[in-house]
Amino acid sequence: MTQSSDGGSFHLNRPGLRKLLGDHEADVMQAIWERGPVGVTVREIHEALAGKRDVAYTTVMTIMGNLAKKGLLRAERVGKAHVYYATQTYDQFTETAVARIVDELMRDFAAPAIAHFQRAIRKERP
Repeated sequence: MTQSSDGGSFHLNRPGLRKLLGDHEADVMQAIWERGPVGVTVREIHEALAGKRDVAYTTVMTIMGNLAKKGLLRAERVGKAHVYYATQTYDQFTETAVARIVDELMRDFAAPAIAHFQRAIRKERP
């Protein structure tokens, strides 16, 4: 595992966004990104996730607080509630995370990383 841009770990064997975030964090961020650049409350995200998995409201609240501490969400107090905003789009987040992973590979394993990237690029081109 390597550190990703949010301070978490990179998990090779997990699919998609779960390579860069934990399972619950990935679900929360995906639900937020699906809503676009609008603010969301813990309740809204909890309701969105409740249809997919059994998750407690307090768990979602803790996850969103942790994501704010990591800088992936920004929180604003509105009345008694907090409204959360993604600090990056999905594309910005994945670009930053992938860049950091590639930079780490290049720093420690430049020759084999370049060789593999060249082979991978050749496979992708028709």
